[in-house]
Amino acid sequence: MNEKKERFKLAKARVMKRFKNAVTAVDSRGKFYVAEDGRDVCNLEIHNALKSGVSLEKLALIKEVSHSNTILEAWLNAESMLVANRIIESNTERFSDEKIVGKNLE
Repeated sequence: MNEKKERFKLAKARVMKRFKNAVTAVDSRGKFYVAEDGRDVCNLEIHNALKSGVSLEKLALIKEVSHSNTILEAWLNAESMLVANRIIESNTERFSDEKIVGKNLE
């Protein structure tokens, strides 16, 4: 029991560093997720894509992170997404289409 409580505190602290106003939210099906200003922090890529008006084909390529059955799982998912988003952001520029095309032309 204590291990889960400590793990929850650690995950929440890590998420709160990046998302200062993050809170636990519940969807219409009773599933839990972490949100900041009404936006699901695990699915920010979908939110940003909708905001920028991407096509439905491109939107379908974005994987949605499911909401969780427990509050602990919701915060652990949010913590995992921090790591995943950091990796994606750091590699997006390195492996951009322009750089790949440039390399192929050399």
